Amino acid sequence: YFIFMVPYMKVDEFRKFQRSIIKKISENRGSLSHHHGIGRMMGPFMEQYLGSVQMGAVRALKNYFDPGNIMNPGCLGL
Repeated sequence: YFIFMVPYMKVDEFRKFQRSIIKKISENRGSLSHHHGIGRMMGPFMEQYLGSVQMGAVRALKNYFDPGNIMNPGCLGL
């Protein structure tokens, strides 16, 4: 878990900065866990982190339990 503080930035600049940090953590085999879950911030890194077979299992579970995609759409890298 990490917290960082930066001078005021535009939202797009902040997200680019944030994603670059997450990318480096992921590239170095760090964990993508977070006390609020994976969500939209770390979702784009899920398949790289889990692997394609494991991500396929996540997709299958999501499709089974939420066929209408109403629970947190856009999260988990799905």
